[in-house]
Amino acid sequence: MDYGLKGKVALVTGAGGGIGNATAAMLIDEGVHVVGADLDPTLVSKLGNEDVAVPFEVDLGTPDGPGAAVAHTVQTFGRIDILVNNVAIAPNRDSFLDVTDADWTQVMDINFMSMVRACRAAIPVMQENGGGSIVSVASDEGRQPDVYFADYSVSKAAVLNLTKTLSIEFGPSKIRVNSVSPGPTRTPIWDRDGGFADYLVEMLEATDREDAIHKFVTEVRRMPIQRIGLPEDVANAILFLASDRARQVTGSDYWVNGGTMISI
Repeated sequence: MDYGLKGKVALVTGAGGGIGNATAAMLIDEGVHVVGADLDPTLVSKLGNEDVAVPFEVDLGTPDGPGAAVAHTVQTFGRIDILVNNVAIAPNRDSFLDVTDADWTQVMDINFMSMVRACRAAIPVMQENGGGSIVSVASDEGRQPDVYFADYSVSKAAVLNLTKTLSIEFGPSKIRVNSVSPGPTRTPIWDRDGGFADYLVEMLEATDREDAIHKFVTEVRRMPIQRIGLPEDVANAILFLASDRARQVTGSDYWVNGGTMISI
C-alpha cells in the first residue's frame, strides 16, 4: 500500500532495535528519509544508504539529547515531517518499594521526558513547514499497570496524557499527535540476558523462555490472540498514523495488544 510518504523526513527515537528499528525500516520502504537516534544506532545504517537511513548516536535520556536528534535531522534533511517517540526502558521490578528515586528519574527521563524534549524541539520546525505528524509509543501498561513495571507504567500513562494535550494545542498548526499502545511485544527488552523473558522463567516456573512467554500470554495476560506481538505489528500502526491516510486522526491512541485490554 502506498501511504503517500515519499520524500518526507522522519526522526525515530530508539531506532537501534525492536519497534523503533521496524518502524524505521517501514518508513524507508515508503520512501521516507529517516534519522534513527539511539545509544547504539548500528542497525539503522543497515536499512539503506546514507541518503535515506541516517544513524545518530545520542543519549536520549539527557536534557540535550532529544533536541540534538531533532537538530541533526533538520541539519541533514532541512525539515522534519514525522516524529516517532519510541525510546524506552522497562526494568523488571519485584515491588514498588524496590524502586529508588534514581530509578524513577532514569525511567521518566528516557520514557517520558525524551518525548517532551523531542516534541518541544520538533514542533516549531513543523509549524514553519506547515504541519507534521507525531506518533509516540505508549503501552497497555499505561492503563492497566503491573506490579513488576511500576515506574514504566507511570511513564507510559504520562505519554498518553501529553499526547492528548499536544493534539489540542497544535491541531490548528496542522500537526497531528497520536500514540500507539502495544501489549506484550517481542523486543530486546524481553530477549536480552536478564530481560523480562528470563524474569518470567523464574516467576512462572517455566522450562525456558518460550514456555515462559507462552504461559504469560495465555495464563497471565490471557490474550485472546494467544501469541506475543512482533515489532512489525506495532510499526504498521505507526506507519498509518504518520501518513495522511490518518489525516482525520489526532489525539487518539491505537491499541496493538492482541486483545489484552477488555475495557470499553
